[in-house]
Amino acid sequence: MITNPKNKSGFTLVETLVVINLGLLISVTAIAIFVSGLKQIQSARNLTDLHSNAIFLSNTINYWVKQGKNLSLPSPNVLEITLPDSSFKMITRENNNLTIDGSVFNLNNIEVTQLSFDKLEKSVRISFTLRMKKSGETFSLKTTISQRNNL
Repeated sequence: MITNPKNKSGFTLVETLVVINLGLLISVTAIAIFVSGLKQIQSARNLTDLHSNAIFLSNTINYWVKQGKNLSLPSPNVLEITLPDSSFKMITRENNNLTIDGSVFNLNNIEVTQLSFDKLEKSVRISFTLRMKKSGETFSLKTTISQRNNL
């Protein structure tokens, strides 16, 4: 009697293909989750940068408004502040940047897409929108800043 000896050690071709396919499926899923996580981290960093820059710009404008003795609005996106020594500060939006006396105050990777001022009796309402240049994420801020009482 002739028998066909089978080697019982090792894996069959089908078993090998199943394991390879399962490994690929797990790898692709893990990579997709990793890439999604990286995008979420970058988005969170962008929003943090936008928020930090918005707070910085708001605090800077707040400082100059409180220092000023007179506020005027030559146009809705230009605020002129007369200081106690009779000098002027001009806050405006130029080339998607917030400028104070011509100096840019926002970060290079952030642009100011909207800036408006609304003068009230002894205060000014400020509204601006910041946008990340590469990702397009936006952050808007509206606040009202009152002048100090000049004694």
